[in-house]
Amino acid sequence: RRVSALEQMLGSGGGWQDQYGGLMPGAKLIETKPGLSQDAVVRRASSEFFDDAIRDGRILLYYTGVTRVAHDVLGEIVCNMFLNRAEVLTALKGIADNGAQALETAQRGDWDGFVKIIRRSWELNQKLDSGVNPPAVQEIIGQIEGSYAALKLAGAGGGGYMILFTDSHEQSMELKKRLNENTPNKNARFVDLEVSKTGLQISRS
Repeated sequence: RRVSALEQMLGSGGGWQDQYGGLMPGAKLIETKPGLSQDAVVRRASSEFFDDAIRDGRILLYYTGVTRVAHDVLGEIVCNMFLNRAEVLTALKGIADNGAQALETAQRGDWDGFVKIIRRSWELNQKLDSGVNPPAVQEIIGQIEGSYAALKLAGAGGGGYMILFTDSHEQSMELKKRLNENTPNKNARFVDLEVSKTGLQISRS
C-alpha cells in the first residue's frame, strides 16, 4: 500500500497489481473488490504448466526497445472509465472474465485454450486505448507475422516487454531467427524468462 501511495505521489498513475504480482511468487490470478483498501484474493496456477512451455521455447519474452511511460496510456483509460464510455467498460469486463478463464485453462493444462485467451487479451487491450499498440510495436508484430500463435505487451502496453507464444519449438526457432536477423532497434532483444519461485527479494551490498 505504501508503494502504491508513493507511485501516486510521484505521478506514475500505476495501480496495485504490480505490487501484488511482484511480491507473491508463482503464476496466479489476483482479484480485489472496489474500494480504497485493496485486499487481494490470490488463486494460483501450477508453475509446471508455464515451466514446461518456457523450457520448450513456446513462451518467449522480448524487449521491444520501445520505451513508454505507462502513465500516459493509463491516464486515457481511466478518463474513459470516468466518462462511462461503453466500449471501454465492455473491454474491461472482458479482460476480467478473460483472466478467470486463463487461470482455469492453465490449471487444466490446456495449452491451446490458453493461447486463445492470450490472443483475446491482446485484442481487448487494444480496445482500451490506441496508445496500447503504437506504430513502432506494430512494425515488430508485422515482421513476425505467421511465426507466433499469440502475443501481448506487458502492463499497459505502448512498448516495453512483449510476451510471445508459439505452437512448437520449431515455430519458436523461426520466430527467434526473424527477430535476431532483423533487430528492429539497438535495444530490442530476447530476455531470459522463468516463473518466480520466491517473489520479490531485496538484497543489500
